[in-house]
Amino acid sequence: SIYANCVCDLELHYDEDEKLYPIIPWSNGFEPVVLVGDAVHAMTPSLGQGANVGLEDALELGSVLRNIILGNDIDEITKNDLLASINAFQRARNARVAEIHYFSREQALKKQTSDSSLKRYQELNAGFFKRLYGWEPALPTK
Repeated sequence: SIYANCVCDLELHYDEDEKLYPIIPWSNGFEPVVLVGDAVHAMTPSLGQGANVGLEDALELGSVLRNIILGNDIDEITKNDLLASINAFQRARNARVAEIHYFSREQALKKQTSDSSLKRYQELNAGFFKRLYGWEPALPTK
């Protein structure tokens, strides 16, 4: 099936600070099928953002698909048009998802220490929380 062709093995990447990031393609690049939400970027429950990020994915994907549909005759949309839209969607989402994933994991690890209060964590990472709660879709609609 198309879905089976899109399922990929989970790769783990360590950066120079030994922080762990999942690297999972959101699409196989050959079929106009894309993974969203926990299927591609499961979060720890520490920040309560897993479902929110999945909803953001759906909004962004809907936006790119809306743009392609409004800009073309539906019968003239090609597979390559859809793949380009999926790639734009993934590029637009990568940085935000990676940042939320990182801070969610960091908060989970901090819960094991003596200073585990979310309030203190928010104070130390104010810039992140401003971006988290002030989110706007990255891709403009036509």
